[in-house]
Amino acid sequence: MQEGISVREAAAILGTTERAVRFRLQRKTLSGQRVDGKWWVYLAEGELPHTDNGTVTVQDTRNIPEWFSVVVQRSLDQAEEIGRLKAIIDEKDRAIASLTSALDGGDSTYPFETRPGFWSWLFGR
Repeated sequence: MQEGISVREAAAILGTTERAVRFRLQRKTLSGQRVDGKWWVYLAEGELPHTDNGTVTVQDTRNIPEWFSVVVQRSLDQAEEIGRLKAIIDEKDRAIASLTSALDGGDSTYPFETRPGFWSWLFGR
């Protein structure tokens, strides 16, 4: 016989509320059994949520502080990466500004020859 889990554990595994699990048990979309007034849920392999890499995802509400610290650390890492990328963009903007000012000043370091456009060539202007 399959070992059942509590409604609370099933809700955590399925990422839903206990009420939703009870409704699914009543509608018989989840398999379970009521023993001494308490529901025991039997989750089949197909009822477990999966990620793209095939691992089972569990939303465990008991470890919220641990989960929160992971989210905070990821946010700090992303903020650091954003700062690094902004510095690179600022550096590139300065390089573009210096190149543009060199072109506007009539600097002879412009690498391309200027030639008349097609319409000027065609009509001789």
